[in-house]
Amino acid sequence: MSPWVILAFVVNLLTSCEAREISAGTPVFVLKGEDLHLNVTKVVVLNLQEADSGVYIGEVAKDSKEVLAKYNVKVQDRASPPLLTVSSVSRNSSSCSFTVTCSSQDSHINSTFTCDNQTCSQEGGERSEGIPDTFLQVQQSSGLIICNHSNHVSWTNDTKTIKDVCHQLVVPDPPNPVPIILGVFFTILILAITVVLLWYLRKRRTSKRVIIENSL
Repeated sequence: MSPWVILAFVVNLLTSCEAREISAGTPVFVLKGEDLHLNVTKVVVLNLQEADSGVYIGEVAKDSKEVLAKYNVKVQDRASPPLLTVSSVSRNSSSCSFTVTCSSQDSHINSTFTCDNQTCSQEGGERSEGIPDTFLQVQQSSGLIICNHSNHVSWTNDTKTIKDVCHQLVVPDPPNPVPIILGVFFTILILAITVVLLWYLRKRRTSKRVIIENSL
């Protein structure tokens, strides 16, 4: 390739760079498996993988090499789907307070919300993961609690409605049957004793009446 062709490529590359307002050395994030178009008509890097991340340099090779363009390309996989779970809920007549956990494959964050009929306040809910340029966040918007997992090339989320969270039923522990059985047993026993006692007293009075009448 002649130096003039290389120069034409670099000029086109810089023109494309300026049009997109990307300065030399600025990270360019690309989704894994996608193509990188450094120049629309001439330069395409196909099917980029994470191992292809690195610095790409455009230079003029005539008498001496002159670097005219530099790109720090970072290839990222899609953000994995997160999971939003509710760990606790408390309610009163005017507000609802609950704590949620937003989890990804590599991290999790907790956030507590206190909501009334009009507004919600939030404590906690944003963290950068150990994976570079990957973010986990919890927020509320339009009646939803949103767990976002994102990087520079993709994002995904899990949601729950605030209304459903605040009105979800807490399943109580099953009652112990022993006190119920004992209560029923003693109730029946007391009723039986009462019936027998009344029957005995009535029979006794009847017997006394017969004895008195016979003595007369």
